[in-house]
Amino acid sequence: MKRFFLYGCFLGLFLPVMGAEVNEPTEMTASIKNPSFEEGLNGWEAIGFQKQTNNSPSDEGWNKDGTVYAEKWVSSSWTLPDVKLSQTVTGLPQGSYTVKVYAHAVNQSGNPEITKGVSFFAGLNEVQVGAGGEYRINVIVTDGRLDLGMKVSSTDANWVACDNFRLYYHGREEVDAYRKDLKEKLALASAAMSEKDCHNRSQLEQAVHNAENVEGDIESLLTAILDLEQAITEYRRLTVEYGAFERAFLNARKLYSETDFPGKTVFGEAIDQVSPMLDVPEGKDLVGAVTRLEKATQVYLDSRPSNWMTLRNGALWKDDRGEVVQAHGAGFLQVGDTWYMIGEDRNNTWNPDVNMYSTKDFVNWKFERKIIRNGSTHPSLGNGRFIERPKLMYCRKTGKYVVWCHWEQGNYGASEAAVFYCDSVNGDYKFHWAGRPLGVKSRDCNVFVDDDGTAYFISTIEENQHLGLFRLSDDYLSAVEYTELFKWQSREAPAIVREGDTYFMMFSACSGWDPNQASFSWSKSLTSGWSSRTNIGNSVAYDTQAASILTIKGSEGTSYVYVGDRWQDPGLAESKTILFPISFKNNTITFNYVPRFDMNLPTGQCRTTGMTHLVSKESWKVRACSSEEISSENGASSNAIDGRADTKWHTRYSGGVSEAPHFLEIDMGNEQEIAGFLCTPRNDNSSNGLIRKYLFLVSSDGIEWKAVSGGTWLPYWTEVYFEPIVARYFRLVATEGTYASLAELDVLSSAPSYTPVKVTGSWQYGTMVSSSKNPNLRENSTVKFMARTEETKGTWAFYGPKGQMLHTNEYNISSLKAEDAGWYSFIFTDYYNQSAKVDFKLRVRTSSVGVKEVPSEAEGIVRRQYFTLSGTEVPIPVHRGMFVVRTLYEDGRVDVVKVFIGDSDC
Repeated sequence: MKRFFLYGCFLGLFLPVMGAEVNEPTEMTASIKNPSFEEGLNGWEAIGFQKQTNNSPSDEGWNKDGTVYAEKWVSSSWTLPDVKLSQTVTGLPQGSYTVKVYAHAVNQSGNPEITKGVSFFAGLNEVQVGAGGEYRINVIVTDGRLDLGMKVSSTDANWVACDNFRLYYHGREEVDAYRKDLKEKLALASAAMSEKDCHNRSQLEQAVHNAENVEGDIESLLTAILDLEQAITEYRRLTVEYGAFERAFLNARKLYSETDFPGKTVFGEAIDQVSPMLDVPEGKDLVGAVTRLEKATQVYLDSRPSNWMTLRNGALWKDDRGEVVQAHGAGFLQVGDTWYMIGEDRNNTWNPDVNMYSTKDFVNWKFERKIIRNGSTHPSLGNGRFIERPKLMYCRKTGKYVVWCHWEQGNYGASEAAVFYCDSVNGDYKFHWAGRPLGVKSRDCNVFVDDDGTAYFISTIEENQHLGLFRLSDDYLSAVEYTELFKWQSREAPAIVREGDTYFMMFSACSGWDPNQASFSWSKSLTSGWSSRTNIGNSVAYDTQAASILTIKGSEGTSYVYVGDRWQDPGLAESKTILFPISFKNNTITFNYVPRFDMNLPTGQCRTTGMTHLVSKESWKVRACSSEEISSENGASSNAIDGRADTKWHTRYSGGVSEAPHFLEIDMGNEQEIAGFLCTPRNDNSSNGLIRKYLFLVSSDGIEWKAVSGGTWLPYWTEVYFEPIVARYFRLVATEGTYASLAELDVLSSAPSYTPVKVTGSWQYGTMVSSSKNPNLRENSTVKFMARTEETKGTWAFYGPKGQMLHTNEYNISSLKAEDAGWYSFIFTDYYNQSAKVDFKLRVRTSSVGVKEVPSEAEGIVRRQYFTLSGTEVPIPVHRGMFVVRTLYEDGRVDVVKVFIGDSDC
């Protein structure tokens, strides 16, 4: 009855039209809004398409109609992203129609000659578009509506254009037209049933059965066509929505099975309520089911017990394998109680894979896998193309995980983006598309998903001149429109977060790998109304560049955590990921770095960590310093221990610059056990005097000093640990630099999980090599001290008894003197900021006590042999005793001596 009523309505409404002769179709192009684009794209839903006025279509064999046509074009070096141009025509009578359009889809490079992935569609029918010309589709309209347009999906074309859509009505009396349309829809339905993930198979089977047994009258054919259309439409809906529902269901069930929080019973009931839809999804509100599961998941997560964890900045992270976490330019996504992080693996410095890690507390990291691999995920990766700043999103509509990133070549001339996707968060991601989004040059990038699920890709565009905000399609796989922001301001590393009804965007200037001043802007709209930029933090953004802003939601509220890359620290592979809390109030950002803080994911809270491990400064005083600037500014050395980060010590520059090494020496007033130190850099608008190459010395009496830490890279505002030692005095030395400065200097009473690498040492005396730590050697002889470690990620420092300060793991003395006696120390500081060392105590003897000296290597020795007193030749002696040494010289002389070799010589 319903179908008959619809037919009657249309019959009465369009009776004059329907009375036309069947062989003379009635043009109904007027039913299409703006069919020739003379009003631009008004009336059309244009996802990625743009209007154009040139005459270029004539090069492809057809001419535009009027002055405007629609197109999507990128340089022939690239291919088009997924785009779509569509319109729904309404108020049409039932019957047979022909839709026509002039169009082409080509690759102007000539390769391939015949492109794929572009179609002209009307209703459920479509034809592939290739060479320029007129395309047509015959279609039956069953319900007064007709969707028509162009769509591009995974194409190898670089130019698609269309113009002059036309619509012709043939009436409803052409039985052959109905039979042809029925045949085409039968093919679509059969293809759908053959798919593995067909979720309304019974509906399709019934519609196909009815169609194959339909009677030949128009009403029966129309009914069969309508049944097929509904089944095919439901199949396409379920193809999208079932994937999202299944992924939400599996994520919820995984969380349920792996956890045991207080709200588990209620959470399980919510999962059970929607589980029948897995088997029978036809006609079900899967989108609503996803929403219910998401709400139930958040309620369950809010029942988690409080769990405060301390996060420490400035050191490399290790994963569950004991390997260094490699995820630079990181992107983050929360799934249940697990956070996933992806980023660049800079072990392969200029061709990074993309790694994924997971955590439940941001302290313990599990390596999931390489989700994007050079030469595997895409043949160009590692072969002319590389990835930077990969960012991860979850598309609620499709249930797929999507990665957008910067897709580049060695000279940064490509200026492109790339898109990858996967059905599971930690699976192998598939390549979808790469190119310039909407034809715009794109580099440094990020993503943002708004509260309504709309996703955006934001990047620095057009040679780093502006920022481009690209709204993404509903499936997050392509850009559909973009807005230029912050024109001519040369911003990069954009990161967007929403707090309430206000959007905040952070960014940096463009200065390569070097840090610079961070700034932010705010707006009530993403596409307009952004405030002027306001600087935040110090002049180098605490030696970071923004990667992400995390929104931490929990049972007690919401916190925000800034994530920045500390690039080149000191190399790309050693770049650190820095996190610290930020907050928003009255359109401002509180952006203050801390070397450590506490975070509670279940409650959504952050707090400042108590610094009880810092030694009290109550009795401290500056004992000495290399110089201080007190004429042109307050750079007094006492500022380094005043407990304030807004003052500083600075070496002299007025009346002549004080030369390196620069040092600051502190008397703590009494002996303390110390296990590390913290150097807070200056916090004004300059990084002048930042200390990198350093030594840290301690003493109990202020006379004899020992080196306990050192290297060529003092980490920025980061705790450095060494083996606990009792001392009253300490000295920080900047071994190089025109100036030195710092805001505050602290020492630590304890070091968390101090597990330094093992440093071994040896020394070479002639051809003899010994690992003894107490060499007793003759005056005027030559010795070489050496230190080694199996760890490669770290730097060296050396300290000698006469105050020698170098950055090496080898030290030579060509002619020993009595004053060379003393301690020789080699210190290795790894990139976990742990210092370890090896010490040698050298004694220098002035006489051999009547034993003839063994000649030195400098005398032209060809070969030296060792014999026992019984005449047996032995290797270089490693035990004490009397030996006969036979030495052959270059001039032919032979010297044989009897020598006693003691423990200190071995």
